[in-house]
Amino acid sequence: METKKRFYVLISVLAFVSVLVFLLTLRVNMTGSVVLDEKVYIATLSVSDHVGFDVNGTALTFGSVPLGGSSVRKLTFANTHPFPMIVEFGVDGDISNFLFFEKAIYLESGEEKEVKVTGVVPLNETFGNYSGNFYISMRRGI
Repeated sequence: METKKRFYVLISVLAFVSVLVFLLTLRVNMTGSVVLDEKVYIATLSVSDHVGFDVNGTALTFGSVPLGGSSVRKLTFANTHPFPMIVEFGVDGDISNFLFFEKAIYLESGEEKEVKVTGVVPLNETFGNYSGNFYISMRRGI
């Protein structure tokens, strides 16, 4: 009789621990994948024989960049949420070969960071206009 009692206690403890681990895993997965905001900006860069600036609040523009030159845009992110946040970046289109940036940043609550996106034109590049989409995804951190 004593052996049966110990067996049932052991099964009960294992079941409880399994449910607890499952719930903790579920919570971590859910809070880490909550998307807070997503933005898509048109990104443009012109390779030419002169320098030109383009100031635009609705697109990520690098203006006219000569061969061997570069252009930098700075983006500032502030986390006003009461929890950590992860900001991820991506790009597509024919401009993607020119752009260099951090793929993701981590922000604690109340923290602010600046991200530099640099457009670099190789010396052997072809003159022309290049464009694509620049993606920003902000999600809840763990």
